Amino acid sequence: MIDLFYWPTPNGHKITLFLEEAGMDYTIHPVDITAGDQFRPVDIRGRASVTEWLFWQVGGLGPMAGQNHHFVQYTPEKIPYAITRYVNETNRLYGVMDRRLAQVPFLGGADYSIADMASYPWIVPWKGQQENLEEFPHLKRWLEDIGERPATIRAYEKGKALLARPAKG
Repeated sequence: MIDLFYWPTPNGHKITLFLEEAGMDYTIHPVDITAGDQFRPVDIRGRASVTEWLFWQVGGLGPMAGQNHHFVQYTPEKIPYAITRYVNETNRLYGVMDRRLAQVPFLGGADYSIADMASYPWIVPWKGQQENLEEFPHLKRWLEDIGERPATIRAYEKGKALLARPAKG
């Protein structure tokens, strides 16, 4: 039985459509996102900061680290220009995060937020992105702190179980 924390939005409907098509049992636990934002500060300044860092991740860190990972790890033919470009850009973005995290414990400020949740998975594969966390001590501290959170541990354990399965085909 799946516990689905849900609200009827386009993204929420994707999950219920899949679960229904797959014939899976689930229980809906309503999360009324119209009543208040989850993982966002209540005060306007805190909300602005979290939103700013979330947009930064979506428009910068995610795409650039993703391209880095693609060209470094997956392309059959190595393209030195692309690798250099995306490794350097990822390094620059790591520096932006490190400078921010020298001032506050989390990207949005004092509290863990959706900005951290969105950014963390792009920093986890830092070795495969040819980065060196010793150059970014505040980012390293942040990565370790989030990595020790019980929810993070549980989330990543679920992924490891899938990777441990024999490959199909």
